Amino acid sequence: RVTDAQTGQPVKGVMVKMTAGSRSQMGDNAVQSLSPLSSTVVTYTDADGRFDEDLEVYGIPDGVVVECFDVDGEMNGSYLPESKVYPIEEEGQIEVDIEMDSE
Repeated sequence: RVTDAQTGQPVKGVMVKMTAGSRSQMGDNAVQSLSPLSSTVVTYTDADGRFDEDLEVYGIPDGVVVECFDVDGEMNGSYLPESKVYPIEEEGQIEVDIEMDSE
């Protein structure tokens, strides 16, 4: 789910990019050094700030990089890009919660 960092309200229309990678190449939170183990999946948040997308992975990932971008301009407010690395501890789903700061 993507929310406004100040109000906690959901943010719709945010472009979400997800890529799985290996820990040895991911660094502490360095998106630039990611060694991809999947194609990048792009989706958008709905009115509740939620998105649901499957990520097909080509190896055993240690984490998923999730990047969020405000692409609708001023329509829902203006937000700074945000990214976060989510570790994967076992096979299955991960819950993503990202707070975006307004410009």
